[in-house]
Amino acid sequence: MNLTKKQKFQRADVSVSEISTGTVQLGNLFRALSNKDAEELLVQSWDHGSRYIDTAPFYGHGLSEHRVGHFLQSKAREEFVISTKVGRSLIPAPVGSFSHGDWVNVPGLKVEFDYSYEGVMKQFDSSLQRLLMNRVDILLLHDADHYTHGKNQPKMFEQAIAGAIPAMLKLREEGVVKAIGAGFNNIDCLIDIVKQADIDCLLVAGRYTLLEQDGAQELMDLCESRGVSIVLGSIFNSGILATGVKPGARYHYETAKPEVLSKVTAINDVCAEFGVSLPAAAIQFVSAHPAVTSVCIGASNVEQIKNNYRFAAERIPLEFWGELRKKNLISDWAPTPGYLGA
Repeated sequence: MNLTKKQKFQRADVSVSEISTGTVQLGNLFRALSNKDAEELLVQSWDHGSRYIDTAPFYGHGLSEHRVGHFLQSKAREEFVISTKVGRSLIPAPVGSFSHGDWVNVPGLKVEFDYSYEGVMKQFDSSLQRLLMNRVDILLLHDADHYTHGKNQPKMFEQAIAGAIPAMLKLREEGVVKAIGAGFNNIDCLIDIVKQADIDCLLVAGRYTLLEQDGAQELMDLCESRGVSIVLGSIFNSGILATGVKPGARYHYETAKPEVLSKVTAINDVCAEFGVSLPAAAIQFVSAHPAVTSVCIGASNVEQIKNNYRFAAERIPLEFWGELRKKNLISDWAPTPGYLGA
């Protein structure tokens, strides 16, 4: 991977670093970060060359946006790209009066879903205030998928198509966002939004990774044919491709099941044979697809950030990818990278 290269969206005037910064952890997911530690994570990512930062109101009930905005106040606006999301409103409420799931030490703002036109406009204004900005580069429709809404997904998706998408198109027309898209967890919902809305990009969370490509070919081909740029998130499947198989290893934020552990073990055995780091293979595999513009990686500590950039630059022999394909550990259709710099 060329870590200094910026890649341009095909349908919008947006160029992003090949590795971008995810900020879920800045919302105190599972454990609290001090403001100082949160800022140090952003400093390290910036110093390593990341110039695209993704956040969302949902991450820590506004905390991630607040921390990102504070950090970026010291940076020239033309030096970075920022994305945030719509679909959830933050409503002032006493701490303890609402559920905050896995977020720790959240502010007094409860989350309510709202994909209406008016709701999205208000959400966008609120995000600008938390970010201390007058515009963002990328605005994403957040989680109008089965993973989040279950049986209510069709209703929520219909509301988003009728309300949220027109609001986002209006904001793009006004120039306060450069690109619009969606960040979902399910392949079929991502395909539907590409087919039904005039969007520029997708944030695909954990559905095209070294561990799983099932069902992703249609989406990737569709995006490539329509010029919809893809940013990939959760490329470690929320942990297991970073840590490998170990007690408590996580897959999509839950304890990994035996079949997942078995496949990761098989991939790691090939890594050991060729002297390749499992996280390096995970990062470089997904970046090889021509529809992928950026790989968005979060971190809980500075050491993880340093390691991620080291993994991105690790040299991986061509034969390694051939062995994975030979053992049916990656799909036949999925492209693989060559040597660094090739």
